[in-house]
Formats: sequence, structure tokens, C-alpha cells
Amino acid sequence: ILHHPLAFSFAIINQEYSLTQSNALLLLDPTRLESRVAEGKLLMVINRQGDLIHVNKQGGVGLEPSLIYSDALSEARRQSNLLG
Repeated sequence: ILHHPLAFSFAIINQEYSLTQSNALLLLDPTRLESRVAEGKLLMVINRQGDLIHVNKQGGVGLEPSLIYSDALSEARRQSNLLG
């Protein structure tokens, strides 16, 4: 395997039932309780080079694309750098 995939899960918390970016909160590696209260889930898979391999969003809550491709991807890349 040339590229080892790294999967990151996020819980989507929509704080004010608005679809704006400022009201949606993404929790990385949610606990069981956080997952239960989440209105959606996001799975992001990247490789060690930080290339996006896969995105899967579950749940009915809408998200701004910039929240996925900017905030979530940046955090996944940051976490992958911590893993070495």
C-alpha cells in the first residue's frame, strides 16, 4: 500500500437551526453522547500527504461547502501531521 488512508469522523451540531457556517459546529472524534445529540455525521479520509480521498456526510442538516473543505479538511490535515 503506497498511501495509508487516515479516517476522521466529525459530529455535526447545528446550534441555531440555521444553515449558515457560523452556526454549525464540527466535533472531531465525537464521544458516544456527542454522536447521539448530533444532527449529522461527517467522515473524511485523507492520505499522509493530506490529499482528500473520500467524504461522506450523513444526516439531514445542511453544511456550507467551505465548512467541509476548509475547516474540516484543515483539521484532518493538522491531526495527520501529529500522527507523524
